[in-house]
Amino acid sequence: MEERGRIFRFLASTNNTFHWAGRTVAMAAMLALGACATPYDPPKWDPQEEAKGIAFQGLRGYLRKGETLNVLWVHGMCRHDMDWAIERSRLVGEALGLKGAPPKPVPRAVAPVQTATARFSTDDGDLQITFLIWSPLTDGHRNALKFDTPDEKRPPYPFERASLNAALKRSLLNDCFVDAVVYSGPQGDPIRTAMRTVLCDTLGGAARSDESCAIAPGKGSRIVLVAESLGSKILSDAVRHVVQQPGAAPSPAATALNERLSGIDALFLISNQVPLLDTADRPAPKSAQVQGAARIAATPGESSLFDALSLIADARPARLTLGLTDSAPIQVTAFSDPNDLLSYRLPTERLAIPEIRLANVIVSNAPTYFGWVERPDNAHCGYAWNPYVIGFVVDGYTPGKPWTKGVNSTKNSCFGGP
Repeated sequence: MEERGRIFRFLASTNNTFHWAGRTVAMAAMLALGACATPYDPPKWDPQEEAKGIAFQGLRGYLRKGETLNVLWVHGMCRHDMDWAIERSRLVGEALGLKGAPPKPVPRAVAPVQTATARFSTDDGDLQITFLIWSPLTDGHRNALKFDTPDEKRPPYPFERASLNAALKRSLLNDCFVDAVVYSGPQGDPIRTAMRTVLCDTLGGAARSDESCAIAPGKGSRIVLVAESLGSKILSDAVRHVVQQPGAAPSPAATALNERLSGIDALFLISNQVPLLDTADRPAPKSAQVQGAARIAATPGESSLFDALSLIADARPARLTLGLTDSAPIQVTAFSDPNDLLSYRLPTERLAIPEIRLANVIVSNAPTYFGWVERPDNAHCGYAWNPYVIGFVVDGYTPGKPWTKGVNSTKNSCFGGP
């Protein structure tokens, strides 16, 4: 009913006079809503992975008494600010079942961006989440596109544009996809620098002017990485660069870096965009098909995520030095709505790394109408209010046990953009 009301109000607003034709369209749309469906509510799995058995841990599963689990969480495309970090902190706190107000992230400037750190104390151990807010670096590029966006504070856009198309142009293209375009070129260097700096900090090191990560020998911690949308590509590139930095030949510093990297236990990729964005800076596979079937696996240099995960896997034996005696595989969990035009699942065969365990979680972020359309903007940014997503990030999934369905976000529409 809430979705019906929202669509009805939107259709009514597309024409100030709301003449007979407008009413006819609105009524037809209302009838169509009776045929809406969310085919992946509850979520489903990739059949290949389900056949092998699906199970993965969430943040709670990596907590240990007397230890602090460090989480690095990076947002994706579209404008983000401190409110994003505050909302994610609230969702995690409520999913953990913590009493009282959730911890408010404490902002900290890390030139040229801002981070915000939230600390949670639970009976199972402590959790520290560092949110990277890089969005301000692309605000200038967003502003440069405003000439093509109707704005009540300026003379209106002089040409007729359908209301839905106008909203998608404003939000999904001019406010969001511009970030992916910027990142893919030289203007994305400040984002890359910021991500490397914060990743180095998460690993317990300090970024140097030559872009290397200086880490002194010492005890590390368990680490979980969470990336949304474009953040999946930004994070993959950063891991590769930090590990393959200048002067990465065998040395005490390189050994210490390898040890800290071995503490990475899991990656959660929410609306993974690596396959799409890799086309900007990665060579195409040498052979697209093998005997008529899809290629069996990526090779080094073809996928930034494959490269990053290979480097993390190579560091795994160093866990004993950190005092981490468990040897469970590195868990990679990718959330994708099939109707999200900007998201790509991760085929198991493309990440054929023995130390990696993959789970593709297929979700529905918004209703599909008559099997014809799911609103593209909500399909992409709907992970933010899909309660299954935050539930799985916090509690994981165990066959035969009830799923933890996280709390709903206070935001339930990205229509129109900020």
